[in-house]
Amino acid sequence: MKKLKKLKIEVTQDDITHGRKDDGASCPIARACRRLGFIPNAMPGHMSLMCSETHEYWQAVTPSVASVFMGNFDSGLPVQPFTFEIQAVNLIDSPDLSTEDVEAATKEAQNED
Repeated sequence: MKKLKKLKIEVTQDDITHGRKDDGASCPIARACRRLGFIPNAMPGHMSLMCSETHEYWQAVTPSVASVFMGNFDSGLPVQPFTFEIQAVNLIDSPDLSTEDVEAATKEAQNED
């Protein structure tokens, strides 16, 4: 059984102001993930997260609203604070997951809610 974690990510105006363009480790979404205790690498399509406390690795599909935000932010277009949720899959439990596997696990978990 795959270990899943649901995360609510809140991107604030401070994250937007201090985030860096084209930097998956320091963009506004990455800054928001850090507040939840994760060392992130956020990009359109998927996010990789390492828990700073347990050193567990997680992967999640980036929701379209977050991917659009990233593209707009990186292009210098105006963006607003927002909140979104992801369903992350533990990669230590399932180290050989493909992006398709992560997407399937995410959909499966959403159907269980």
